[in-house]
Amino acid sequence: MKVSSLSCLLTILISTFVYSQNSTVSEDISTRLTSDDLKPWTLEYKARIARAFQYQFGLQEQPGTATTQSGSTVKFIPNPEHYLLKHSLTFQFSELFVSPSDFASALKSFQSFNPNRTPLDLHTLCKQKSAVECLATSGAWWQRAISGVKATISISERSRVVSGIIVPDAPFPQGYDKGGEIDFDPGQIFVTGSNWKNAAPIAKELNLSKGSTRASGLQEMCFVNQTTALIKKCMHEYAGSKSGGVGFLAAALPTFKFIRQTQFDFLKNGGLLVPAPFPESALNNYSFTWDLKHLISPTKERIAVSDAMMPPAQKQSVDPSVGTKLCVTISKGQKSYMPISDNFPESSCARFAQGMADGNFVFACVAKNGDVSFGGENGSKPAGGNCNWEPGEGDNLSSNTPAL
Repeated sequence: MKVSSLSCLLTILISTFVYSQNSTVSEDISTRLTSDDLKPWTLEYKARIARAFQYQFGLQEQPGTATTQSGSTVKFIPNPEHYLLKHSLTFQFSELFVSPSDFASALKSFQSFNPNRTPLDLHTLCKQKSAVECLATSGAWWQRAISGVKATISISERSRVVSGIIVPDAPFPQGYDKGGEIDFDPGQIFVTGSNWKNAAPIAKELNLSKGSTRASGLQEMCFVNQTTALIKKCMHEYAGSKSGGVGFLAAALPTFKFIRQTQFDFLKNGGLLVPAPFPESALNNYSFTWDLKHLISPTKERIAVSDAMMPPAQKQSVDPSVGTKLCVTISKGQKSYMPISDNFPESSCARFAQGMADGNFVFACVAKNGDVSFGGENGSKPAGGNCNWEPGEGDNLSSNTPAL
């Protein structure tokens, strides 16, 4: 008997322990997101690389007449080239990475179609970043830096008339000048108010696991708790006017452009083209531009931060039973329907009808379900309450009401 009671007690204890463990595990179940999970929404790398390329073909029309000179004799000849061809190939590095707005939208869409309906674990995607910062940046700083780079290579057909001398036609690609260009804009390195504005509402909507942080510190007070008392501090921190090392980079990093262009390295000497004594295979041009636009934020970025701190607007409910008020003028059997607003003086309907030949008027109401009700010819309001006529509105307004 004692053995049986002891076995029963042990069975109950073990069952309770197993149930409690299962409950704990079920509460901690979450979907750990990786980049592979978002592939239906974001492009594969092969597709991104393909999108990054852009080919451009150009035609530059030449004058119909060319000038040649031999000694003191000048001749006008038909230009041997009608069009000069140019081929350019550009690679836009920003296409290799998902933009912050696209990343946030993809994450929101994934949650909507998540078959498991479990909380999202963002540790793999966002590393140590909070959800709102992860959505605003969408990647490491070096990815944003590379996104500001654009590289172009080009070949352009060379004119056959150089310094008054006709150059023999050369096969491709000897008769072409080669060039290259690299542009770098550091603007994408820095997170702007527009990035926070796009990320904040989506971060609040996400169903995150216990280990994932929606935001922390000032981010949480600005974009989650929406502490409007800190609006100046939030705008200073997240719209621009950055301090410390980030502020130094915002002012020190220039917009950079590098251009390399080959040249026809021959000189005219006594009516002949001779190789240049000091040849240059190509000429390089460098351009650096500094400004404080990345350090001092514009007004639109400050407004974007304040918009991100605003609670979502609540839609006003519309009573479906409310209809539309109409002023119906009648002239020689013809009716004209004019919608009127709630603050429209109904007496104006009578004065409007007086300006018409044999004019008269009635009030009408069109309900949302399409039913139309008319008032009396003496200006009384229509029967029923679909238009919420105030007591006395439209009553006793005959067509003989004198004009003011």
